[in-house]
Amino acid sequence: MTRNFRQAFKQLKSRCSRFGPVLMKRIFHMTERLLRRPEVERLTGLSRSTIYSMMPRGEFPKPVRIGRRAVAWREGDLRIWVASIASERSEGTY
Repeated sequence: MTRNFRQAFKQLKSRCSRFGPVLMKRIFHMTERLLRRPEVERLTGLSRSTIYSMMPRGEFPKPVRIGRRAVAWREGDLRIWVASIASERSEGTY
């Protein structure tokens, strides 16, 4: 479906560096809010099963553990993922 998340992140970072430090700061230095799964589903439009099936393949950011039985995703990671999907679709590589 998509490239590895790390590869997509590096490619997006190199593309954004052309636009200068202001855009880089906006994208990569935003406050780190942690989002729980229902909010992640709303943000991405993906179902729970799709999210969890994409993670082992490196196609979706992995969550961080916030408790014994609770995980959350970093908002910045998800916004980068959404931007990389959008750039892939605009280039026709998706």
